[in-house]
Amino acid sequence: MTIHREGTAVIGQRSLARSKPADVDQARWFRQWVEFAGELADDHPGRVAIGIGAYLNPVESGLTQLDLAREATGHVAIYSYQQDSSDSERGELMARCCGP
Repeated sequence: MTIHREGTAVIGQRSLARSKPADVDQARWFRQWVEFAGELADDHPGRVAIGIGAYLNPVESGLTQLDLAREATGHVAIYSYQQDSSDSERGELMARCCGP
């Protein structure tokens, strides 16, 4: 990814579920993506965010992904299709990560 002009933000989405033991590969891929985004953010501070497909994961996994993304880039975009997690009432992930 290249940032072409002043003020442009890069938001990379990574839709990887981490809810099952078989998802070990996806968890590794997510961490690799976060590492790459962190390197990009070092070169372009404040202009890179990681998009989390929170609706694919239980709340605890979503919170883990949010923490990893924030640590790497300082910015996170959460997207969902009505639910913000795979195992809770709508809004629980947002309430736990970001307050009421």
